[in-house]
Amino acid sequence: MQEIANEKTFCVMPWIARVVRTNGVLSFCGTTCLGPTKGSLVKENGDYYNALKDSIDSPRNSPLVCQIRKSLLLGEKHSECKLCWSEEEIGLKSRRKRANELSKEFFNFSKAVEITDLSSGKLLQDFEIVDYDLRFGNTCNLGCRTCGPQGSSFWYKEWVKIFGDTFIDSNEVVKIDQNRKGKYQTDCAGYLWYESEVFWSEFLTKLKFIKRLYFAGGEPLILPSHNRLIDYCVQTKDAKHIELSYNTNLTKITGQLLKWWGSFARVDIQSSIDFAGTKNDYIRYPSNWDQILKNLIKLDVNIFPNVKHRIVCTVSVFNIFYIPEFLFWHIKQEFVKVNKKSPELRLVQRPYGQSVQCLPNEIKKIISIKYERFITEIDLNKMQKNMIAIRLKKLEEFMYAKECDMDQFKIFLRNNFQIDLLRKQKFKNYFPEFYELLPIWIQKELGQ
Repeated sequence: MQEIANEKTFCVMPWIARVVRTNGVLSFCGTTCLGPTKGSLVKENGDYYNALKDSIDSPRNSPLVCQIRKSLLLGEKHSECKLCWSEEEIGLKSRRKRANELSKEFFNFSKAVEITDLSSGKLLQDFEIVDYDLRFGNTCNLGCRTCGPQGSSFWYKEWVKIFGDTFIDSNEVVKIDQNRKGKYQTDCAGYLWYESEVFWSEFLTKLKFIKRLYFAGGEPLILPSHNRLIDYCVQTKDAKHIELSYNTNLTKITGQLLKWWGSFARVDIQSSIDFAGTKNDYIRYPSNWDQILKNLIKLDVNIFPNVKHRIVCTVSVFNIFYIPEFLFWHIKQEFVKVNKKSPELRLVQRPYGQSVQCLPNEIKKIISIKYERFITEIDLNKMQKNMIAIRLKKLEEFMYAKECDMDQFKIFLRNNFQIDLLRKQKFKNYFPEFYELLPIWIQKELGQ
């Protein structure tokens, strides 16, 4: 039977993009965390493609990429793309929709059909990768509660004390130990993939084709490899045709960085901020809110016109109760360039114990009552109220979409208590209003 193309699930990523994860494993998209294989690209012998030793072009027609291309051209929702589908179901703007919008001038559904064999998903002609997501290892200066050692080296010491000396990354066991100086490290060479001159010698020849570079981490703005690449782009004048995009904790913004950014075609900064004030310091430990606020103001005032800035809030069990206040705070700041409407909301979906869907129904009802009262009592104009009401409604829809997994929720409570002990923090001191409304059994599990 002849295959018939259907645009409704199309996404540009399997055609135009390449991701190098913190451990060097290659993928086609950075938001496949909920998929069966998490989007990791595998060779015929079962080994992962890795930038430490493999060409970044080598998985161009790997089995998974071909399979996904075919599905997305035939109107099918591939399981590797679960995060995007779940966000779109409640009206959020997914990575798929953002990527399609950003790439529409040079790549679209018609172009994909033209260069792809619908029966196999293989490319019929060469097409240069133009969108790179580069994660130069997992070195980070924060140990966010919603993260782990896969994304942050800061977690190593605490992870060993709470969970033991191993963790899983790309389905492989990674061991943590201490060197002679007492520094925690892992046995995963992939976290140093960016030291491979094989990668650099190949990648730098591709700059003339690149349209977009996305950096996450780890924390990209403290990494020497990031600075090396950005400086090189400026020196070769390739910066003129390249758009930069970042996911950053906004703890460090240097004058040199601002100077480099002025040379690029466009810069999109996505700052991960989960609340205004000490609640953010608790979730994104050991950040300092005063410093982050200074950097927010710096980017809102002293910045080139080609630089855009968005606050991205990761919604989890930690801050779901306080999202209305955060949206209200943002409106009252009257930022010039930072999210003119409101912060973007992203949803924690793993570990499931931190997802708002995992909350017991009695807590979900407390949150819903709070949301309704907030909208009724808040002093804003009609348009601002409606904007907040719509955002909160979408969060509630997601929250109630699944029933609580009590086992996972209790695991989260116990683990969070252990983290509190190590960090000398208490949940109730940072979230007192929410804590007072929690059932007694949950307060006891939190160890407060």
